[in-house]
Amino acid sequence: MKNTQILKNFYKAFNSADAKTMHSFYSDDIKFEDPAIGKIKGDKAKYWWQFLCENSVDLSIKIEEIKTDDEKGIAIWTNHYTVEETGNQVSLNIVSKFYFENGLITKHVDEYDIKSFVKQAFGSAAGIIGGSFLVKKTVRMQSEKLLKKYIEKYELL
Repeated sequence: MKNTQILKNFYKAFNSADAKTMHSFYSDDIKFEDPAIGKIKGDKAKYWWQFLCENSVDLSIKIEEIKTDDEKGIAIWTNHYTVEETGNQVSLNIVSKFYFENGLITKHVDEYDIKSFVKQAFGSAAGIIGGSFLVKKTVRMQSEKLLKKYIEKYELL
């Protein structure tokens, strides 16, 4: 399977909340990085997607562009969802960078504006300081806490 098709299938699975299929495109030692969770790898990265799939009730994804070659790729996409705790709508423009080896994704880095995320998810007052180191650290710590609880409670698909 070509790397472009791998990414199309990966996002199709995410849009369908199909974590098991998403996992199948990742190598066992996948390295993942995201502003909300930081750097994670292996099963923990797979659990992250499983957690997101199971907790994103109205998630929708729109792919703007996918470009790949034999070793790397980029996806530009937008996601839309509601934050369960606040009821706020979030729409994030994301640039994802990928590295491939033997037909699998070995590294995946998501980049987006964390300040915009905080403002949309938690309100304009939070957005004022949303880009600060303290808020980034708080978001990351909360994400890590939620993921840890999820891992303790569920099996990896």
